[in-house]
Amino acid sequence: MFRNVLEWICLIYFVTHIPATLLMGNYIVWGKSLYDNLLGLPQISANMHQYGIDMDYLVRERPDWFRAMALCEVLFQLPFFPFAVWAFWKGTTSSTFKSMRTKFIIYATHTATSMVPILGTLFALPQQIKEQYSVVNFYTNISIYLIYLFIPLLILYFALKTEEQQEKKKNK
Repeated sequence: MFRNVLEWICLIYFVTHIPATLLMGNYIVWGKSLYDNLLGLPQISANMHQYGIDMDYLVRERPDWFRAMALCEVLFQLPFFPFAVWAFWKGTTSSTFKSMRTKFIIYATHTATSMVPILGTLFALPQQIKEQYSVVNFYTNISIYLIYLFIPLLILYFALKTEEQQEKKKNK
C-alpha cells in the first residue's frame, strides 16, 4: 500500500509538472516577450512577474545560469513528462516503467542535482535581498524547490529498485 501511495505521488508530480513547466519554465527562459508579444497573453507574464516579486528571487532576476537550466527543462524534460505520466500510471512493476528505467535515472539525477545551485543561491542571498520577501514567502519558495529535489530522489529509488528486481530475476 505504501509503495502505491509513493507511486501516486510521482504520478501527480509529473502531471502537475507539465503546466508548471509550460508556464513558469517558458517565462524564465523567454520572459514577458513570449506571453505578451507571441501569445498575446499579457496577464500570464504579469502574474509570473508578480510571483517573482512576491516569492522567488530567481524568477524575478532570471540570471543567465537559471535561464539555461530552465531551457534544458523546457527542451529536454518537458517532452519526457507525458511518457513519465504513462509509466507511473501503469505502475513501477509494469513493462512500460521498466523500459524507461534509464530515462528515469537520467531525469532524476539531472533534476536533483539542478536543485543544488538553486537552493544554494537562495540560501546564500545577502540579507538585504532576503528581507525583500516575507519569511513565510521565502520558506514557501524553498519548500517548493525541495519538492523538485525529494521527488526525483524517490523516482531514482524506483528506477534503481526496478534494476535490482531485474537482476534478481536474471540470477534465478
